[in-house]
Amino acid sequence: MLIFLIKGKLTHTDLIFPILAAIKKKKPDLKIILIYPSKASINVIKDNKALHKSLTSICKIRNFYHTKELKIKYVPYILSGMISILHRNYLLLSLLIKKAYIFRITSVPKIDWLINFNRKIYKGKKISLFLHSFEFNKFLSTVRRTIQIKNSADSLYIDQLNTDSDAIISSYNKKQLKNIYANIDKHNYDVCCIGTELFNWQSWQKILIKNSKIEIDQLPEKFIFFPLAVLIRKDKFRIRDYRDSILKIVNYIREKDKKIIIIFRPHPTTSITELKTLLINNSIKNYIISFTNPIILIKYCAFVVRYGASLLDSRVMDSGKYLIRYFYKEQAEDMKEELKYNANYFYEKNFIDVTDTTILRTIIQKTLKNYNYRKPNCNNKNIENIEIEKILKIIN
Repeated sequence: MLIFLIKGKLTHTDLIFPILAAIKKKKPDLKIILIYPSKASINVIKDNKALHKSLTSICKIRNFYHTKELKIKYVPYILSGMISILHRNYLLLSLLIKKAYIFRITSVPKIDWLINFNRKIYKGKKISLFLHSFEFNKFLSTVRRTIQIKNSADSLYIDQLNTDSDAIISSYNKKQLKNIYANIDKHNYDVCCIGTELFNWQSWQKILIKNSKIEIDQLPEKFIFFPLAVLIRKDKFRIRDYRDSILKIVNYIREKDKKIIIIFRPHPTTSITELKTLLINNSIKNYIISFTNPIILIKYCAFVVRYGASLLDSRVMDSGKYLIRYFYKEQAEDMKEELKYNANYFYEKNFIDVTDTTILRTIIQKTLKNYNYRKPNCNNKNIENIEIEKILKIIN
């Protein structure tokens, strides 16, 4: 039995899905359970119908309850917390009676006794996951921006790398991980490096496309894919408002082609109310707001536009579809490490980062004439079989 303790963010599910599908293809009788940290996390997955259908076809999905989800009127908050802990342990009671492999991205409080019992009595294993979709140097450029300390990320990744796990399944090898966690040699875990090309694995794509037939049939013949993120980001020190970036991109498209459909795909952080208000107030036409899985929209679109960057971008680059990313002045300053790194790969990866609106207009309108489509980056079609065998060795 394999149990995956998943974080609530959709990106983590996307990174795990290729592994789940590949394992199920190789070991169809193996029982796989996904456990999410809250009921709200499950609802995000259910909103992505094809993804939810695909996941439930290969594994069972369960959820813990966040303390706030159990809050009952007149019941003390501490009691809700105790119920949450009891429920977590109840869901994992099977660890008391049979061997299990626990895959985790981060620690879940108050369940370690069950995991350790299973490891000691049944020789089960605790396996940490350190998965990313971009090469290590690109990863480091993000780390430098995030913590502003070159090659040092102990505080960011302490929970994943400073662990007593039996193994770590990682996108990077041990030597690379040592650059971000200097004390890695003090641990006894094995590092299973499976690379950064998870999204090029074939099994998960086939399952998702199979379960997206209705959405595929409803797509327009020609469209531009515009994935969204948060529209306004606020923290203690700054506000980043991306609404003007959306309007600039759309208006430059409309100057050249007033009829081509633009498909906006909201992220879980996107306020739908704010999005609709923005589009209506600015008389935007010929668009669709869709929750169709990104891999489908990438596959069938003409090209992709967006503001800023996201984990989705590596999938666009691997698909061969052209990607235009716009960063306004303050955002470009925030992302200067990544932008500097990315500039070396525009041609190779079939994308462009733009910080000037005049260039943005030119690039968009040139692309409307010529989509500059390339064949998908599938240098090794057998990569899934090669990498999944490494994981199977851990659980055999």
